[in-house]
Amino acid sequence: MGTAAKFELARVQVVTPAPVGTSGTANAAVRYQLEGDEKAITPHVNHQVEITGTVSPTSGTGATAVPVLKVESVKMVSATCPPAPAQ
Repeated sequence: MGTAAKFELARVQVVTPAPVGTSGTANAAVRYQLEGDEKAITPHVNHQVEITGTVSPTSGTGATAVPVLKVESVKMVSATCPPAPAQ
């Protein structure tokens, strides 16, 4: 199984149950680095998806540090992502 470290999930909306990291606390990150089967993730690039998986401790350091989501399954919700909220 290949890993998909080059994929990142952005504009995350956590649904119940909230993801729980190895420390046992909920992680409310805005972005996640995806790790999993590239063949399962690639078809859904730029789609709105529902991902089931396990959150691991943050990878990287400083401003580049993002938690890793070990992908177990990917389900397409929409062929397009909703626009980013105005800031």
